[in-house]
Amino acid sequence: SLSLLYVAGCLQDNGVEVQFIDVNAENLSVEETVTRLKEFGPDYIGYTITTYLFYQTLSWVRELKAHVDVPTIVGGVHMGMYPIESMSHDCLDYGVTGEAESTLPFLLQALMKGERDLRGIKGVVWRNDAGEVIYNGDAPVLANISDCSWPARELQDNSLYYSFISKYKNFSCLMTSRGCPYRCIFCEQGGLKFRPRTPKDVVDEIELSYKEFGIREFDFFDSAFTIQKPRVIEICKELVRRKIEVVWAARTRVDCISTEMLEWMARAGCSRIYYGLESGNRQILKTLLKAADLEQAKQTISDTKAAGIDVFGYFMVGNPGENESTVRQTIRYALDLDLDYAQFSKVTPMPGTQ
Repeated sequence: SLSLLYVAGCLQDNGVEVQFIDVNAENLSVEETVTRLKEFGPDYIGYTITTYLFYQTLSWVRELKAHVDVPTIVGGVHMGMYPIESMSHDCLDYGVTGEAESTLPFLLQALMKGERDLRGIKGVVWRNDAGEVIYNGDAPVLANISDCSWPARELQDNSLYYSFISKYKNFSCLMTSRGCPYRCIFCEQGGLKFRPRTPKDVVDEIELSYKEFGIREFDFFDSAFTIQKPRVIEICKELVRRKIEVVWAARTRVDCISTEMLEWMARAGCSRIYYGLESGNRQILKTLLKAADLEQAKQTISDTKAAGIDVFGYFMVGNPGENESTVRQTIRYALDLDLDYAQFSKVTPMPGTQ
């Protein structure tokens, strides 16, 4: 849970004692989680909440609150989209929208001082003394994310994690940037300002994870890792210069690639690139606002394979304008490409997307 690890790192750097519990990875029951919480004795319990797991998470919040009755703080993309609606559930005491680094430390400082009026803290959703839900509006996005705390990987058992095609342990996820300048209609990240970390900051985090936590494989979870080609090449050169023996994968678009960059990525340990190919039909790609054409995708995949990097193709079925014929066209296109992996997903219209 990279988002919660970022929150934990931010809180620790602000002098907060943090316990991190990943119920899924540790396969914990409610009773086991309650025992852990009571041993720690928290002043607050924080959760990340998503649209599609909202009610499952809420059931845990209610159950834990029944045994450890401390205020609940909830964040995540869902809170930013539905701040007032989410707080209609009484088991949620405070909501945080946007990036936690901009809001959470200030919220905790105010709460620890006993302040009851929180209107001055952007990014907070709260209840006044009359029980009315008040949303203070979003805090400004962070200007320089290289100044952010790194995920607090020391708080978790890093040997528990893997992806369904990862090959090495320990495994971890990593973000080298936030936001994406493209506007694909199915993605809530579209149009958010692209904010990259410096190559040094990225490689420093990789090196620490390698030496301190024994991590040997990373999955870069940027929306599109290769948007700034010189930055990508600099990250790769720094990994080679420091002789950090890790393998990694990244997500990107077929129209954000060069052969020089692919060569450096391969030298630096990139073993797999995930490309959002989506459809084999030109009109559907146009509807999705995907700028790349089918021949460009084929060429990029060929170049990637030539560099010795595996290719994973993402496809979607059920796009606007889709019919049986276009689905078959996508399948034929996927078979015609030199892919190592392909994933076909049903289109789900998510909140925050066009």
